[in-house]
Amino acid sequence: MNTITVFGNQTKEGNFFPAKEDKKAFAIMSIADNVDVKKADGTESRMSVFYTVKAWEKNAEQIAEEDHLNDEHNKFYKITGKLVTLKKQGKNGKEYINKE
Repeated sequence: MNTITVFGNQTKEGNFFPAKEDKKAFAIMSIADNVDVKKADGTESRMSVFYTVKAWEKNAEQIAEEDHLNDEHNKFYKITGKLVTLKKQGKNGKEYINKE
């Protein structure tokens, strides 16, 4: 399994979908992590990497509660989970790489 631990700040209000009949509780939010990268010329630069975080059941409910208590939606998180990288094409025709 491809496991990752990310330390980052929530970037905006999350979305929570409570459990219904045959559906589990679900939450989705975005966090940003600053990373240092080395450019081709050898210089270092800092860039932000954005992750879409998806959680189910108890984890989703916990995220929703924490988000509700924090009006600024900028809580710092340490998240461990499975990393999925998706390539998507935007409406402008540009290709984007999303990390979830």
